[in-house]
Amino acid sequence: MAVWGGCRPSLRRLLLASLIGALSVSALVGIYVVVAGDFGDTQVRILFTTLSLAYFSMTALACAVILERRRALWLAWPGLAVGAAGFVISQLVIWLQWDCQPMAKTLFVLVLFAFSFAHSCLLALASLGPRVRWVFPAAVVCIFSLAGLLSTMVVFGLEDELLFRMTGVAGILDAAATLAVPVLYKLGGTAPGLVSAPASDQPARWQIELACPRCGYRGVFAPGLIHCPECALEIRLSIPEAGTGATGKRLRTE
Repeated sequence: MAVWGGCRPSLRRLLLASLIGALSVSALVGIYVVVAGDFGDTQVRILFTTLSLAYFSMTALACAVILERRRALWLAWPGLAVGAAGFVISQLVIWLQWDCQPMAKTLFVLVLFAFSFAHSCLLALASLGPRVRWVFPAAVVCIFSLAGLLSTMVVFGLEDELLFRMTGVAGILDAAATLAVPVLYKLGGTAPGLVSAPASDQPARWQIELACPRCGYRGVFAPGLIHCPECALEIRLSIPEAGTGATGKRLRTE
């Protein structure tokens, strides 16, 4: 577990460095074109390469953040895979000129689903209360329904009016759910759940602010067994009783 925890920040740093590097190269190419007035095929390919790297690094970064916190892994891993596949296909289209219609449609679908996975992973960062927790899976369904409808229209060249209406409805529901998740989180986001020790063993007046050592989630807790909702780490917090000779010592965590 410790090794895995140490690998995740490295992945995030790598993706962030790729994003910054791609944006920097894109800016330099743009400046060169403006100053030199030369915009040939090579410059176009370099520009599109860096833009595709920036795009897929950004979508993968959103998945890596949620992967680091060990939340919604069923979204994070496929999101990383789709982003990697999309970048590879984009390079084939850009440099090998595989601009046939099936390849272009495949790239469009991968671009769309990479964004959908990143979108869903960012929403997964919000820890909703038990009563409204259903909003997140509903939002994910709306996001991928919209992506599926758009992909179907492009891949099969459909122009059915009913399909357009369904896509519009899915887009509206997608936007509404996307706005609802952060609003509900701000109104009633959950703090890490805990199972406290009996009142006779631990004073009820104790409330201590702690940060999760694994993911950094901060919260105010009572003594007892704390379950971090971000990474599922369990920490037991105990306070020495008065008169035990523990005065002035640090609180004990396990």
